[in-house]
Amino acid sequence: MQSYYPRIRQQNAEVLAVSMDDFRGAATMIANSGATFPVLYTTKNHEIPASYEVYDLHNDGVAAPAVFIIDTNGNITYEYIGKDIADRPDTAILLAELQKLNG
Repeated sequence: MQSYYPRIRQQNAEVLAVSMDDFRGAATMIANSGATFPVLYTTKNHEIPASYEVYDLHNDGVAAPAVFIIDTNGNITYEYIGKDIADRPDTAILLAELQKLNG
């Protein structure tokens, strides 16, 4: 995601990563990925992942990897929920979805 972050920002969009790790785990993820986008973390409170219906989908006690595109009115216009911990959407698809929002 980081390598596409400038192109995502050019589409007037922002990336917010939500990690179920504690601060140290989230900081390690940021360091390993080189992420310059905001990373939120929630160790004890599963409210955010549960509200998007991605918590414990694979019976592993964590949130499934997921991507949501939310428009300026707060509507989810695209979602991708991974089938396993390594499953991520193709970033080119995300950019195309963002272009649709921008007309």
